[in-house]
Amino acid sequence: MSGSVIQQVAEYHYKEGLFFFWRKLYSGLLFGTKNSTRPMKKHKNEAQLLKLALQVGTQFAIKRGYKDFGKGISPKDKVECIYRLLVKDKLLTPLPEDKENGPGMKHRLIVWIAKQLPDNHELLQ
Repeated sequence: MSGSVIQQVAEYHYKEGLFFFWRKLYSGLLFGTKNSTRPMKKHKNEAQLLKLALQVGTQFAIKRGYKDFGKGISPKDKVECIYRLLVKDKLLTPLPEDKENGPGMKHRLIVWIAKQLPDNHELLQ
């Protein structure tokens, strides 16, 4: 048997799809913190990336059969709706329930759209 008991349990749960829970727990044990959290990486053009993510997310929702957002819907509500749709379709990893807030959802959408763009896109420079 190789590795510690924690590594063996983590490897088993990785195979079962519980990898993210164990990675967080294992990194916390390694580095001596209860909740090992990393700060959110900032992108240069966050506002433009978020705008693009909302546009692409809205088109995705329409193609899925949902109605277009009306003019009276706030950007905060659009972010939450698109975030939840992408999580439901397993295109985004959901945030932990205690960290499910506006800035976290915006950041997930920004990271999602940044991964969809080619490396040489002007918004990623």
